[in-house]
Amino acid sequence: MNTTWNNLPPKRAIGAPGWFRLDMSQVVTPQGCAEAWRNLDLGLQVITSVELVERNPPGSGIVAPHFHVSAIHRSGMGGQRACTDQELELVRAAFGMGAAEEDNHGPGIARHLWILVGADREPACPCKAAEVRTVEGPRVRHDAHEEAP
Repeated sequence: MNTTWNNLPPKRAIGAPGWFRLDMSQVVTPQGCAEAWRNLDLGLQVITSVELVERNPPGSGIVAPHFHVSAIHRSGMGGQRACTDQELELVRAAFGMGAAEEDNHGPGIARHLWILVGADREPACPCKAAEVRTVEGPRVRHDAHEEAP
């Protein structure tokens, strides 16, 4: 079993009905390893990892390991879209990310959940007020951190 920073495995959907890890899904990245998971009944696909990122607030200069779970809805015909709020709640429950903060700075349709390893709750990024919320269709990249007070 591959693990990441300090031998921390990524979040997994162990015991959650319908979820399975995709074959050949452990990928080594600059941040560690990532795993891909799928639930065919729900049409959801997840990539989960542990990444070293700056803690909130931005500019703090404090880097710490965070669990990162990103999710999309992928149909059997190859179409994909951002998952709905209800689908994201199912992902939160399956991967133990109930207290995670959703933070979607990059482009694309994936919805991203983050929580500091060992934390009860991830503090909200101050840029959230300026962030465009995407539930359907792709997001465009923006640097909301520069817009935050």
